[in-house]
Amino acid sequence: MSLSLFNDKSHPPSKSEIMDALGKCYIQWIDRIQFFRDHVSPVSETWKNYGKASGWTLLMSHNDRTILYLFPNKRFFTVLFVYGEKAVNAAKESDLPEEIRQRILHAKTYEEDRSFQVEVNGEKEMELIKKLIKIKLLH
Repeated sequence: MSLSLFNDKSHPPSKSEIMDALGKCYIQWIDRIQFFRDHVSPVSETWKNYGKASGWTLLMSHNDRTILYLFPNKRFFTVLFVYGEKAVNAAKESDLPEEIRQRILHAKTYEEDRSFQVEVNGEKEMELIKKLIKIKLLH
């Protein structure tokens, strides 16, 4: 199963397709995008399809630096972060939940970066995502 519900390489998902797929979670999807826009300028939003393993993902970038990846799915979405050494160290010293700090510390390493995911099912994950975005932006 891919990270994204949308795998048709011929076109990225439309707003209505995302709304239908996410259902009530669409509010959190829009909130994450707006939070990003409110805290980052300039913002670049690009849909990419990396193949069957990931499907369509929305890349949120700042000055050619990807800050996060959003993968829409059925009634939830996944936020993927790639943290460098400075962000990993900041996360280690932060007030993030222990489970998330451990997920970051034990994440798969690509060269010097670590990739980890957080699944968003509703409002409870939103403050966590905000903290993770801020750590990435500052480091």
